[in-house]
Amino acid sequence: MPCIQPLVFNPLLTRVNNQLCCMPRTRKTPVPKEVVKFGKRIKKLRLERKMSQMDVGAALNIDRENVRKYERGLQEPKLSTVIKFAKVFNVSFDELLNFENC
Repeated sequence: MPCIQPLVFNPLLTRVNNQLCCMPRTRKTPVPKEVVKFGKRIKKLRLERKMSQMDVGAALNIDRENVRKYERGLQEPKLSTVIKFAKVFNVSFDELLNFENC
């Protein structure tokens, strides 16, 4: 019988197609600079309103981790999500997408 070794936890291991891989996942396509600017804008608005990422996530019905990804420009929001951000921060769509002060 072959000896089966138990898996040891390694934070650098990720699952790719149900196989362990030691390379961290990377984004294949670069994030557009507008997405990064949007993230900076929503972070600025959140801090001006003294809201936590948890508060924003609860208002948008998403978890804090997704709010963090939007703020860091790691996740491109859908149009419906952008509209929800505008409602949460009580700003117009145009104000939300005004990147001049970011």
